[in-house]
Amino acid sequence: RVTYATAEDRCGSLCMYKDMDGVIPKDRRHTGYHWLNTPCDIRAKINSEGYVAIVHYLDTISLDDIPRHVSDESLNYFKVYWSGGDYPSVASNNCGDCLVLSDVNGDACLCQTTVVDKAVFNTAVNVTAADILSSLTVGHMDPDVYNGTSYTEEDEGDFTAYTKAGVYDTSTVFKVEDDVGRTLFLRNVRSIVELKGWESAYTPTTFEAEEASNSSDAVFKTASRSTGTGYLDFGASMDQYVQWEVSVPQEVAVNLKFRYALDNYNRPMEVHVNGVSVVPLLDFPSCGDNDDYWMYTAAVTTTLAAGTNIVRLQAPSNSSWPKSNMNLTYVGNDDDIDGLLQQCQGDCDNDADCAEGLYCFQRSSNKNPRVPGCSLTYPYSVPHRSSTDYCAPLEYRYSEGGPNIDHLLIEGLPSAQPSDEVSYSFRNPVHFMGLLQDYSSDGIGETNARDAHYETSAVLDHYFYHESTAPFVCIRLIQRFGISNPSPRYVAACSEAFKTGTYTAGTVEFGSGKYGDLEAAAAAISLDREATSPVLDLEPGAGSLREPLMKIIGLMRNLEYTHAPRETFAELWRTQNRISQEPYEFPSVFSFFLPEYIPDGSPVGTASHVSPESQLLDMPSSIEMLNGLFSLVKYGLSDCMDDGNDHGFALYPG
Repeated sequence: RVTYATAEDRCGSLCMYKDMDGVIPKDRRHTGYHWLNTPCDIRAKINSEGYVAIVHYLDTISLDDIPRHVSDESLNYFKVYWSGGDYPSVASNNCGDCLVLSDVNGDACLCQTTVVDKAVFNTAVNVTAADILSSLTVGHMDPDVYNGTSYTEEDEGDFTAYTKAGVYDTSTVFKVEDDVGRTLFLRNVRSIVELKGWESAYTPTTFEAEEASNSSDAVFKTASRSTGTGYLDFGASMDQYVQWEVSVPQEVAVNLKFRYALDNYNRPMEVHVNGVSVVPLLDFPSCGDNDDYWMYTAAVTTTLAAGTNIVRLQAPSNSSWPKSNMNLTYVGNDDDIDGLLQQCQGDCDNDADCAEGLYCFQRSSNKNPRVPGCSLTYPYSVPHRSSTDYCAPLEYRYSEGGPNIDHLLIEGLPSAQPSDEVSYSFRNPVHFMGLLQDYSSDGIGETNARDAHYETSAVLDHYFYHESTAPFVCIRLIQRFGISNPSPRYVAACSEAFKTGTYTAGTVEFGSGKYGDLEAAAAAISLDREATSPVLDLEPGAGSLREPLMKIIGLMRNLEYTHAPRETFAELWRTQNRISQEPYEFPSVFSFFLPEYIPDGSPVGTASHVSPESQLLDMPSSIEMLNGLFSLVKYGLSDCMDDGNDHGFALYPG
């Protein structure tokens, strides 16, 4: 994806840019690729915990042009690593120079962003493989794919450097092997996202609708996507208003923008500053919804006087309603194209009857007799045409009343406090999935299965090769092998076998030599002296508590259990409700008990040990265990008991 200027430069005379249609199709504006003639950039939204969401900013009158998942309402936060641990916060630093966002989801900071790429190493002298692995995080393809035409290979002992003309810069690639045997290609770059706010002359300031005064016909309502606590509903009445008091220390030129929602035709409003009309009729085009999709009007440039100013938004009166300046001469359908009506042609029934960029203008014989955007004089000689519906551009569709107003945004107010010039930055995070969503089966967007597979594989690799994976897996496996509290030495021996893929016991070697080999890990667990030494049998903290099911299986083996002639297998019946454990009936994905469980008030906790199996012990299950074991000894695997109750571990005698 490139800018228009870059594409034009690359394509040259082969592409006919002058003949391209700059209109974005109304039904594809979120799904295709478009060049825009308005400024746009990427901003960062930071919540109170320092998590970041990506925000696309487009200098346009329609916020509906920006999908929600990249708008300033986005809640798609992800973790970043802040330089020095400091980040913009409403609570701690009032967002610095950044903009404070307040809505029903809590306060957040909105900052402008700049990505800075810097070379980490400018020479290979005194650089080690460990330095490269600890400093570089951006990968690169194998430079050998360029067939030696772009890079010069330099062997530096424990790593290889690929440079262009011997210069160490951001294009340099290092080939290095990590401590688990993976060969990595890392680019010599540190990519940092730097945040900045706005200079005081351009600080955006929000004035909520609930802070304003308004006419009695306007009703205050609440909505989840409005800023502040709600919005002002003008309804369809004329002559309504809402006004804000804006105080400035000195005369200043500003831009006024109004955030609003509207589900039907344009409802233009008058803009007054200190009683003087600034804009006779400011357009409020439809954005498709009354309280779920919000957008800004075009900017109104004006001057505020020193002191308190009154900014007023006024619904026009009947005398100033724009339909008095519209007229129409009926245009026949002789010039329709592909069966679609052109501007000022009728009769249309809905928007689908009109050509691209036109909409069906609905009217009746006793109201709105003229259609905007069409010329000449109304044909009184053809009365039936007074109720004909015509195709006209969207900006000419009007309805009475006013839109729903969320807030007034003023750009250019002097900052109330001087900048503290605190700068914030974080490491540019890896990004696999595109942000252009697929809204249809044709797959025009960038969210595709290929990138999802890449990201999933990368995440699994990150977990698998993480430095804590080997000790984590070893501790859990050792606990299942009967030792709840393995020593650090024991865990380290298993971890080493897991990472190297080999374990040697005497003259026998186990494993394939590959990272993550479970044969080597299992051998390290089973053959270690901590698992085989009889001396540890005298240590009270050694070993583990036997699980309830293992107690039953152990007794059955000691009694040399065999099936009854009519039985083909042993079945333990509904033991979960009796001894808190049943085969294949885990209560959750975390099994029957937690590996770090410490029983309350026991010596286990005093010794800083854990006893996972103790989580299943309570008085009822202990009594049921004893009753079941007595039944197993006396009656075999059955439901029998001397008192006539079903205390056995099976359903029927067997």
